Formats: sequence, structure tokens, C-alpha cells
Amino acid sequence: MPSPLPQPVQGKSDWRSYRPLLLNNNIQALLVHDDKAVLTACSVCVNDAGASNDPRSLSGLAHFVEHMVFYGSKKYPVENYYKRYLATHGGRSNASTSMDCATFKFEVMQEHAEEAVDIFAQFFVDPLMTESGTGREVQAVNSENSKNMATDARRRLQILKALADQDHHFSKFSTGNKETLPTTNDEETRQLREALLAFHKRHYRPKNMSVVIVGPQPVDTLQEWIVPRFESIPDRYEFLKNGAGEFSDIEQLIADSAKDAPKANSGVFHPAFRPGVQGGKWPVQLTTRPLNASRLLTLYFPVPPVDSAEIRDHCPVSFLGHLFGHEGKGSPFAAMQDAGLVTGLSTGAKVSAHDQTLMQINISLTPKGEERWKDVVSVLFAHIRIVQETIDAAAAGHVASSDDNNGEKNAALLDLERIYDEILHLKRTDFDMSLPGSPFGTAPPLSRSLLQYGSEKCISIGSSLDETKETLPLELLKDFASRLTPSNFFIERCSQVAWDEAMERENKLLEANSDARADDDIFGVQKEKWYGVEYHLDSVDDGDVAIWEGNAAVEDEEVQQMLSKLDLPAPNIYIPENMELCDELPEEAKQGPRIEKPIDAPKLVIQNDHGRLWHRLDDRYALPKASLSLLLKCRPTEHSLNEDGVWQFDPDAVNTMNLLMQCFYDAKAQDTYDADLAGLAWDVKSTTQGIVVSCGGYSDKIPILASKILTDFVENSDQYLSEQYFQSAKDRTMRKLKSYLSSTRSDDLAKYYTHFLTRMRSEGVDESIACTEKASLSTLKNQHARLFSDRIQMECLYTGNVSEEVAKKFFLHATDVVQSRLSANSNGADLNGNGKNKKWYPGGAIERRLNPGEDIHMHFPSENSEEQNGAVVMKFQSTTPGFKAGKLSSEKAIKQSAAIRLICGMLREPFFNELRTKQQLGYIVSSSYEMSVSNSEDSLMADDHALDFAVIDGITMKVLSQKVPPDEICERVDEFLLKFGEMLEAMPESEIKIHSDSLSKKMLKPIKSLYAEAGVHFAKIKRYAPEVIDSGGSPDDIPWDSINDLAAAVRSIERKDLVEAWETLVINKDKRARLVSHVYGSKFPKPKVVKPSKNYENVVQMNSLRDLIEKRRELQVYDNNISTRPMSFWRSSLRKLYKPVSPGLKMTMAVGVGALSVGVLVKTFLENRGGKKSGKD
Repeated sequence: MPSPLPQPVQGKSDWRSYRPLLLNNNIQALLVHDDKAVLTACSVCVNDAGASNDPRSLSGLAHFVEHMVFYGSKKYPVENYYKRYLATHGGRSNASTSMDCATFKFEVMQEHAEEAVDIFAQFFVDPLMTESGTGREVQAVNSENSKNMATDARRRLQILKALADQDHHFSKFSTGNKETLPTTNDEETRQLREALLAFHKRHYRPKNMSVVIVGPQPVDTLQEWIVPRFESIPDRYEFLKNGAGEFSDIEQLIADSAKDAPKANSGVFHPAFRPGVQGGKWPVQLTTRPLNASRLLTLYFPVPPVDSAEIRDHCPVSFLGHLFGHEGKGSPFAAMQDAGLVTGLSTGAKVSAHDQTLMQINISLTPKGEERWKDVVSVLFAHIRIVQETIDAAAAGHVASSDDNNGEKNAALLDLERIYDEILHLKRTDFDMSLPGSPFGTAPPLSRSLLQYGSEKCISIGSSLDETKETLPLELLKDFASRLTPSNFFIERCSQVAWDEAMERENKLLEANSDARADDDIFGVQKEKWYGVEYHLDSVDDGDVAIWEGNAAVEDEEVQQMLSKLDLPAPNIYIPENMELCDELPEEAKQGPRIEKPIDAPKLVIQNDHGRLWHRLDDRYALPKASLSLLLKCRPTEHSLNEDGVWQFDPDAVNTMNLLMQCFYDAKAQDTYDADLAGLAWDVKSTTQGIVVSCGGYSDKIPILASKILTDFVENSDQYLSEQYFQSAKDRTMRKLKSYLSSTRSDDLAKYYTHFLTRMRSEGVDESIACTEKASLSTLKNQHARLFSDRIQMECLYTGNVSEEVAKKFFLHATDVVQSRLSANSNGADLNGNGKNKKWYPGGAIERRLNPGEDIHMHFPSENSEEQNGAVVMKFQSTTPGFKAGKLSSEKAIKQSAAIRLICGMLREPFFNELRTKQQLGYIVSSSYEMSVSNSEDSLMADDHALDFAVIDGITMKVLSQKVPPDEICERVDEFLLKFGEMLEAMPESEIKIHSDSLSKKMLKPIKSLYAEAGVHFAKIKRYAPEVIDSGGSPDDIPWDSINDLAAAVRSIERKDLVEAWETLVINKDKRARLVSHVYGSKFPKPKVVKPSKNYENVVQMNSLRDLIEKRRELQVYDNNISTRPMSFWRSSLRKLYKPVSPGLKMTMAVGVGALSVGVLVKTFLENRGGKKSGKD
């Protein structure tokens, strides 16, 4: 029998029940009963199985073992049986490897969980790791590595590893590739498999493992599933170690390499970064060149480990990070933002391991900050010294007050205790007022925490429940703060400007002395081993170090002014005071969460000329939290009036609004940082419909914060529309836009071109650059004036722990703020010239309708110099509108949407298995259901009729690969699609029923978050209220529960429905509407002439943005009209009817139905039949 372990400490809002056990083979298990869950999730964490244990001659082995574990077991030998089983029953899986552990997880519909657990457990009992699988899966690891090589975050991480002590486990190359895991011949493959099995034997031992299962089943049932299966996992290494056999050479290598890895909770400080690694010459300056146009400055400090159970609840890195990373008045950020040097600052642990922590202070710089980066460092070290001195004084004061029982605490101690007490209060509040997450999101972190911190603290660790201000760890803080000095840090500058400066210094040095770096393997230009990324390392000027140490005076007046502003954080005014539930709430709703209760629709409590207020008093979560969303409908966010008085899309307006919003965010950073710390979130964003203001968090302070945000945005534009904020926003935007194409991965770029053709109204990045480049501060001010010179109507949803009275009070206040601004703006002058008294409906997103029977193939090269991979993104767009909701849609529409959703669920695993597992095309192979909404072009410009929109169903396939060129990827996808169609036709109805039941149950999962619930309701209000209520309907006519109708339709789907939908959407070349985006990486560059495959008909090839723009002009905006005539119909009709064909008709044929209405096309037919000529022959 397993032994019980101490019960976990739970939060007050945690409804789950827990049973921790120690199995007979020393696996720690945690069984979690969640009666509100629909799916069951399970996770296994294997400690001491991370990359720190890799042999250096087999880099990436731990990661490779994580991949190979899923390749079947003795009991379930079919390679894809696990993933196929999960996909069939509404499940999914994933795994990851860190430096110290490997984590595996899955979820599945609850009624199918026991078999899934059995399959899962067998991967650890008796995995196969076949030779054939070994040879193939190395390609997946290699592809994953090549994907990482084109991203800045991974490139910078590899440079850090190169900078570390090369004998330290942190320096190991954790991903691996086909060179470090060779399988070029049978012998290499056999040896690699032997290494996999040896690693699994050595590290996947019961004593290193934990298992957590979370589901609606009773804990007794979960115990019956888990205990016998996981107790059968043998300790093969213990058996071997005890003399039952001899170590092979590879087993000995694995055992020896394991000595590199640190042990948890050992307390040993063994840093990978220290002055001696660079010859004792710290501080040093590291310069890196980003792919993105970043402008970053990072200070790194090696400090002792903080991940042990003894330290975690009073972590000094967390407390010091709070002081250094604060953005309110007195902070380094505030002082430097006011001086125009920085746009962002964050702190924390870059590396947190069992034997070290690498603390970082990361700063985003302005152009001015880039020039004066040394002054930025001076300010940071000046603030560090203030904190150090405060801690020293507090420690002295603490001793003095302890020696004298009546002694008073000094100011330094009182300040630190106040700050610490605030942090503790917020941590405890968050712990008690947070509802459990999803089983899939809960199980993995719990499995890791269970291993490291034990069952009692596995949930509460980090929440500091046993801490008080009296337990402020002064001595620990003093120790850590004393390590934050110029002699114990290195600095990274990451920008193109920094790189150019480093190269200029390097060239001057070598010009003066060509042998200057001859014997120097530390400084100068270096190249990282695995990615081949260059970096530069240099010493720091002694004079700068003296200033940073405080040993030399700061003479610059601007720096002196910044230093004079530095202080500790002031008291947080946003900490909630009233945590009581609303008096209007029924008593039964106050007793605890009732997630199983159906969600009531919000009530329409105010409707007038200025807008609508929707309110819902939460009766499901029993938490003192609320969510507020306010839409200010105004067309000028993305539109302007043309000379004819017609509203049209305006890219200048879009880009100006982007800059304006950034200015507002920058200006509010200091004011609202405390709100963020206190659990309040806010947002103001520009959308196609207007301005959306949102706030969420503890209900006590939401009215104060929301009112401040709204008032400041509407009335106080002079506070944020300043030259400093504008220049900073413009600089960030220009850098992001100019580096977008050159830093984007191929699959993301393929998606960009897909959106460019189908959804974008602008002409993409180049147009955005031009619009941003010509923008000025006066442009932003004029745009702000235009926002409030047009009619504004409001949609407001206030939901949660808030009374109707409070909701009305806020809405009326918001109305006053907006209407006062409208009245004050040029004495009511209508700057947009549209007449204020008209009712109008700002539209939303659009999607263009692809022509049925037409295959559009776009071909573009990747502009990322580091991108080896090519990519294909294949989009199938339904030619008939999908399911809107309830009475707004036909039976045919709901049947179509249900069938396509179900097909996508069934498609994912076989597509992955064929192209990823078997063919090993690349690491990223995915398929997904895609639902989009397109608003009628008429309603976008309307002044007097309700919004009309169409729902579009689609399927998107994506492959990222360096194995074959994009055109071959496309052909292989097509081959699979044909086979999948055959599989659908042969699939038993019973198997389809399993898929449909699983999907419908997942669709009906209860919402477990107030914010998710509010998001669903507000989306429906924005989407349906104009169409329903303004057309004479009532709030009850809004389809609040349309998901129930769709789930019911999914359950009713039969094989013939799937086959029909698949044939129409994917297979029938005369009916389908398909778009294929090819992006070529360096491995297979784009050919000068791309020839369409002989397998494709009606292909339209596009090789430039100009081609796409011309095509966009042809395509109509998708609406609720049904367009099912295939292109072959029009071609054959034209060939039969007209000889010769007029130039006008040739033009119509060339551009297709999308350019002209069907009526115009028919008129052309008739004119030609009657012998009337249009134009010259």
C-alpha cells in the first residue's frame, strides 16, 4: 500500500480535494479531485533528467529522450497510438525538457481517461525507443533547433552559455541537432539508441519521479488508476548498480555525466558566471547584434541559488527585484523615463538553478538612452547603493530595537517592513482569491513543485503564508544586496548601434596594432559554437567603473537631477480594502464558487442616445473581483471621410492611433504601476469599432482606476501627447516595422502574406513605415480631436462583484466625460463633416472572399538572414457563410460549421503523424480550424442601418521545414489530403460518434473565469447588439448561449456530412477556394521562376506585393451572399457563348467574379450575345 503524505495547504477559493501519496517504489503522487472539470489531465515530472545531465559528446540527449519516450511501449507498440487515442477522445499532449528535469503531460475527456493513463504510464514502465524511430526523430530535434536559431531570445541565450564557465553544466547545448546526435548510418543509430536507453535507465527512476492527476473522478478512482500502473515502474539503474550487471561504456558515460548536474536544495553556490572565467577582468561589456531592431541594456549579477524550500517564501531576489523594478515615483525607471532615456525596465532571475541565480536588470532604451547608456548604468547603481544603505541601516536598527525591548525601529527598518508587508498582503490575497485553473494547466507545475518542495507546500510555495513583516530576512537581503556591485557584474548591450560601435572600436584597435588580439581568447569578436552567432566582449573603462562604484563624482547636471529623484516605493494606494461580496448577492451565492451553475446573460439596464449599459452581478465565483469593458464607438480610429463624404479605410488613421496609444501607455506607466501590483489590470486599445477601455481585478478599486484611465484619455491629452512620448513611440514603432520582415520566422511570414491578401486593408509593413515616418505630434493631436468630433455611442459591460447602482454610477460618469469632451471640442464643430445626429454603426474586421475553383499560390523569399527553414501555410476558405447564431443562421450553415469543426479535430493527429512523425518534414506541422468574421462593406460606411457580418469557416495547414522546398511540401500536403478523404469515407459511424461526442463536450466545458465569461459576453454585445436590438429585437434575442446549438449540431454529424464538407471545402478543385503561401528559407531559396505543378489546375501565381494588391482589388468582401459557382462554370460558359470575346469580357475573365458583381457580368454576356461591341477588337 502507498503511504500518505502531508496534505497540501490550499487557498480559500480552491474547491478541489487532494490526496498525496508515496508509492512503494518512491514515486510521489498527487491525486486531485475537481468535480467541476470535464477533462482529466495527468503529468509526470522526472527530476535529474534535464540537459545538465547530458554527456558533452551527446549534446541534447536529455531533450531527445523526451521526444523518444512517446515512440511506443512494449504494451502499446504502435508509434502514434497514444496521440491518436488522445485526438479521438478530445485530448492533447506535450512535453518539455529544462536543464534539470523533463515534464510530460496530457489531457483527455474524463470517460476515456483510464486507458490514457495506462498508455501514458507504459512510456515509463517499458518504452521501446525503436531504432527506426530514433533515426527519424533526430530530424525533428534538428528542425526544432533550426527554428530556434532564427529567434533573438535563443541566440542571446546561446551567447550567455558561451560566456559561462565551459565546465559548468549551464554551458551545455541543451537542444541538440543532427551533428550532436548522429544517425548517418546504422551503427550510429544503434549507438544513439543505446545512449537513449542508458539515459532513461539512469535518470527515469521512480525516486526521481512524481505523477499528478487532476480530474472529476473521485480520488479513490484516481488512486485505483495511478497506484498499480506507476508502482510497476522499475528502478533498472538500482538493479544494475547493485551488481546485477556491468556498466557498458555508454552507461558509464551517462553515469559520469550526471555528476555535472547540481542537486536540489543542496545550498551549494557554484556560479557559471564569475570574474575568473574572463581572467578576473570584471566588469566586462558584452555586445550582441539582434535580428529585431532592439535597443536593450542588461545588467547581470551572479548571486546564490534561491529555489530551495527554505528560501523561496522570502526570496531576496524577488524583494530586491520589486525595489529595482518598481515604476512609480522615486524609482530609477521614473527618473530615467522623465529624462527621456528609457521606455521599460524589468528585473528578476534570468537563470535560476539549484546551484546559482543570475539576476538581471533589463532596460529598453530610447535613442537618447542609447547614446547615454553609461548614465543609465550610473542611475541604476546609485539606486542600488540607496537600497544597500537602507538595508544596512535597517539591519542595524533591527539589532538595536531587539537589544532594547522598548527601542523604536528606525526609519529604514519601518520603510522596508512596510514594503515587505504590502508584498505579503498581496501574495496572500492572490493565493486565497484565485480559482483553480484548468487540469491541463495545473498538473505540470504541480508535478514539478511536488518533487522540489514536497506535498505540503507544493501549492502554496512562493505565497509566503508563514511570513510577516517581523520575519523580513534582513541578513539574507544584506548578503544578496552586497553582491550587486560593479566588480560582480557584466553588462550586455543588444542593438545594431552598439554592435557598430563595438566594431569601430575593434577596427581601430587592430589598425593600431594588428597583433592586439593575437593571444586574447577572451576579448574581441567571438563566435558561439552551436549557432555560429558572433558577439563582442570588451573591458569597461576604469573611469566609468569608478562612477558606478560611487568613488567618483557625477558632474552631469541631468544625471544629478535624476539621482535626486531616487527613493523607495511609496505606499500603494490601490491595495484593496473592502473584500466583501456585494450586498445584493443571494446568500447561497456567497458560500463559495458555483461553476456548475449556468451563466445568466447580462441585463440591459440603461439604453439612451449615448449608448447602453449592460450589467451582471456575478453569482458563480464568490470572489471580490469585477470586469469592466467600455467601447466608445467612433469611426475615425481607422476611417476618414473622402471628398465625396464617404467613410473609407485610412492607413494614416490606423498608424496614428497606434502611436497615440503608445504615448498614453508610456504616460500612465508610473501612475498605474501600483495598480498592477495590487491585482488590477487596465487596457485602452484602438479597434475598427472605436476605443475600448477595460479594467479588471479586485472590485473595490476598479471604479477609481477606470474613471482615472477614461478621464485622462479623453480630457487630459496634453499629459501624454508630448514631444518626448511621441518621439519614443515613433522610434519603437519604426524599429519594429523596419525589422519585422528580416526577423520573422518563415511560417509566421507565410501567415503574414495570407492575411495581407485576405484580411489586411493596408498595404502592409511598407505602408505602415511610410505612414509612421510622416507622422508628427500635431498629427496625433489632430487625430485625438477627430475622435471626439464625431458621434460617439457607448457599449458598456460591468460584471462581477458590482451592484447595479455602482455600474449605473460609472456609466453616467463615463457619459458625462465623453459628452463634455464632445461639447467642448471646437464648440461642437463637426470636424469629420458627417453630421452628429445620425445613427451609425462602425464596422469590424473584414475578410475577402476567395474565388471558388481558384488556387492562389503566393511565393516569397524569407528576408531573415538566419532562417534556414521554408514554410507553407495552406488556407481553405468555405465558399458559403458559416453559423452565426440561433435565428440568424440557417440549418445548412450550422451543419457546415459543425462538420468543419469536427473535421479539424479529426485531422490534426493523422496530419502530424504522417508529415511530422513518419516523413519528418519539420518540427512544426499543424492543422487548425479557423473561424473569422467579415463585416459587410456597406455597413462599415453606413449611417443609418445595422451592422451586418458573415462568419467564415476554414481550415489552415502549416508546415515549417528545411528538408524539402516549399513546393514539395505543398505536394506532400495534397497527397495527405487525398488519403484523409479516403479515410473519412471509410470511417465507421461509431468512430465518428466518438469524435463528435468528445468535441461537443469540450465545447460545453463550463467557463471557470470571470474575465473569460466577461470576454464572451462583451464580444456578443459588440457583435450582435447592433444587428439585434437596433433592428427592433430585445436583449433576449442576442444568442448568449449559441455554443449549445453548435455543440448539438456537432453531436448530430454523420459520415455523409463530413464527406460532403471535405469534398466541397478541400478536394473539389472546381468548388474549393484555396490560398497557399510559400516562403523560402536559405536551405531552398526561392527560384527565379516558380513553375506551377502539373497537379494543379486554375493556379494563380503571385510573386510580389504588387500582385497581391492587384488581386485584393478583384476580391469582394465576404458577405452573407452565397457564392458557389465554380470558376470552371464561368470559363466554360464564356467559351460556349462568345466568339470572339470582347476586351471588356477578357478583362472580366481575367479578374474573375470578385471584381464585378454578378449582375455586371451577366450584362456583359447579354451585350456580347446581341452583337454589341464594347471597346475595340
